[in-house]
Amino acid sequence: RSDTAYKGYAESEFCILNRTASPIFTQIRDQIEAWFDKYPDSAKKDLRERFRSRDYMHHVGALTELMVYHMLRGLGGEVVVNPVDGGTLPGIPDFKVTFDTRQVCYVEVAATDGKSEKERSDASRKNILYDIISKIKCPNYFIGIDIEGETRNQPNSREIRAFLEDKLAKLNYKELISKSVNTSYVDLMPHWPYCFDGGKIVFYPIPKKPEFCGNSVNSPIGLMMDGTRRVRSNENAREILHYKASKYKNINAPFLIVVNQIDAFADLRSEQQALFGDEEVTFSVPDLTQHSRRKSNGVWRDSTGARRRHVGAVIFIERLVAYSVASAPVRVYLNPWSSRAIPNTLCSLTRFFAENNSLQKKDGKTLREILKVPADWPSNDAGAESESV
Repeated sequence: RSDTAYKGYAESEFCILNRTASPIFTQIRDQIEAWFDKYPDSAKKDLRERFRSRDYMHHVGALTELMVYHMLRGLGGEVVVNPVDGGTLPGIPDFKVTFDTRQVCYVEVAATDGKSEKERSDASRKNILYDIISKIKCPNYFIGIDIEGETRNQPNSREIRAFLEDKLAKLNYKELISKSVNTSYVDLMPHWPYCFDGGKIVFYPIPKKPEFCGNSVNSPIGLMMDGTRRVRSNENAREILHYKASKYKNINAPFLIVVNQIDAFADLRSEQQALFGDEEVTFSVPDLTQHSRRKSNGVWRDSTGARRRHVGAVIFIERLVAYSVASAPVRVYLNPWSSRAIPNTLCSLTRFFAENNSLQKKDGKTLREILKVPADWPSNDAGAESESV
């Protein structure tokens, strides 16, 4: 490989991983190849196809399954992929793991980015637009972008490039750079609305500092305003947990769900709200005394009491992608009302458990330690060229 170009906005995660000659990506590619080689031959075809998918969530889902497989093996488990077990199961879970203690557990794996299908579709269209704009030669300015409204179609690439190149050619750099000393200089820049298919994109120039002028190698996009969206990390995790738990509600063995949360806003709080209920504050009248409590909308408790007792635990992995294996936190939450406890070996991970009517934490093994990945992985010291996944 010799291509060192930056990742395109619309380029898939697999494409950049497979294309680039960057030393860091070469190291990631080599390691993923090594893990893939040790995956069962009978399951490689399906995993490879999903890993190569242009669909981001299909790619991340396959990566998550590969990492969970090796995590379970690293903990000493004997792992079977997609166990059928003579048709005695209510479905075909992702894994069956057996530990030296002969304790068995079935495992389902999921990945979520906290977005709806519509939000993913919107983001895909925007990324194509950004790729169009990134090809414009713009040595003296960055381009700000503010997208307003919604549209199902892409703007014509030739038209939009011609539109911007015409506007940029008419600018007076000295005049605009003199205005950039003002803290609200963006408002002082000319704004160019481009309307199409019911939507509107407002462009505006951002003058580069004189010492950076003349360089148009990198993308000219300087500021992107994509609007706002409601953060629903807890709701999204809860939905996927309900789905997985319902699918295997009749399973007659310890059952574990692993969720890789790619959502940028996912954290401890959203995990615990998904499982135990959203936090809320109430006030007594008339003295307005404040009371904190949880709503009865958690995966493990509702207004009628405990539910999903067949789910022994949930493991959350935070933002696990190809380059974050060494840093992605892994936390296991033990279901205090479960009718079937998970194998003790899984409790060697950092775990949360109920004790004295409160949630306690005990630090444990990290994913990096289990997979034996260096703390600084991936580093700039990459190995030799690898074949494609």
